[in-house]
Amino acid sequence: MKKTSILVVFILLVSNIIYSQNYSDKKHINQINKEYSENLQLTADESKEFEQILLKYNHQLKGAEQNKSLFNKILKEQTIAVFNLVSAEQYTHYKKLVLELEPYKKFKF
Repeated sequence: MKKTSILVVFILLVSNIIYSQNYSDKKHINQINKEYSENLQLTADESKEFEQILLKYNHQLKGAEQNKSLFNKILKEQTIAVFNLVSAEQYTHYKKLVLELEPYKKFKF
């Protein structure tokens, strides 16, 4: 029982470390941007600008993981940047997609 508990905790820690390292990675951002571009039907220019938003804010979010208020502030800034880029209909769809594609982007309380 004790070995199993230790193993589970170890696996959770390792997967958390690996997962947190990936979301600011350029390859991950390209993949996520492709999903958003297809689902939101972004134009080529919008897609490029959206990718720049992801690059900027995912990197900042990774650095602010331990500070809840800073994390929330950066997440709010990203949300506003996306809101200013897309139409109201696309933004409504974006809010649903972000929960599926980037579950780590939830406000921390």
